[in-house]
Amino acid sequence: MRRLKGLSGIRGLLAIFVALSHSYSHFTGWGTGFNFFRNATFAVDIFFILSGIVLYYNYKEKISNKKIGVISFLIVRFFRLYPLHIFAVLLIPLCLFISQGEFFPEWIGTLSKRGVVGDLTLLSNLGGMKPFFNPPTWSISTEFYIGSIVVLLACYSFVFVFIALIASVILFYITGANVGDITQSYYTIISGGMIRCLFGISLGILSHSISKLLFEKYPSFNKIYKSLIYISFSTLLVIIVGVKLSTLQYFAAMITISLGVGLLPLVDNKLTDLFESNWLYEAGERSYSIYLLHTPVIYIFLIFKGESLNHNIAFATLAVCATVAISGLAHRYIEKPFINLSKRLIIKGVTPVNKTK
Repeated sequence: MRRLKGLSGIRGLLAIFVALSHSYSHFTGWGTGFNFFRNATFAVDIFFILSGIVLYYNYKEKISNKKIGVISFLIVRFFRLYPLHIFAVLLIPLCLFISQGEFFPEWIGTLSKRGVVGDLTLLSNLGGMKPFFNPPTWSISTEFYIGSIVVLLACYSFVFVFIALIASVILFYITGANVGDITQSYYTIISGGMIRCLFGISLGILSHSISKLLFEKYPSFNKIYKSLIYISFSTLLVIIVGVKLSTLQYFAAMITISLGVGLLPLVDNKLTDLFESNWLYEAGERSYSIYLLHTPVIYIFLIFKGESLNHNIAFATLAVCATVAISGLAHRYIEKPFINLSKRLIIKGVTPVNKTK
């Protein structure tokens, strides 16, 4: 199956933005210091859109035609997400000890059984739990459980996309969730991150389908499609730099950006060429490693934190450069082997679908 051109490059660029935002915040101050990218959580919303598009594109036909079943799909998702997650979790105390002299310094929070269990089971964004070891795993947690369910249901019947999208909008309003909520819990088990994931994943699936339909039915509107792509990515950059959004503005921005992302692989344009460039495509291939490993790398680089702003900016930037370099090893020796393992398990007939072949 052909890949969706440009989407990997977007993911790589956004992962680097998130890493830079967190690194500058650690070294120069959260919300007060030097930071080009003050709205890193919005980049994660775009990750959800991308995951919805890519997962639906890759698995729709396979699941509809019963080439793989539910268990097969979940095995693939588990081995895609969990091994690197647990590796990062184990790295973090070691990195903190090297730089801070403590495995769990007071500023990262209080170690608890609930936090440890949540992280080890990837339940750290469900049931009011919060990630303790690696803060970015809130999105991995909700994508594994909520995102996987939405994609599976959508592959069986597209009506579930509309149900999920409407449900997420209703949840935004009845909970009063802020568009930047991550771990804030509502009604005991629902978190702000879960609502955002539900919205982003379902919107990604819908935008992919609408974009494909528009392009096939109205190919002569090429200039309009290009304009929408450029508008959507300009909007994305402006928001990531730090524009705060109301709920209605958030919905409008997400819809605009999702349509631009959905059209990107279909329409010849300069942005696709940029995102398909070798360095951005490679960053996209490593994006999951960059996203999960930037926290432990930043933690170990804190040993170099000083009093000078310029000094701290330099080492914050070096920490992200080191993350990008290390991500190549993690992608090669952790991500790929476990992805291949999941494929071998499915081929050997782990699920009932495979056994009938």
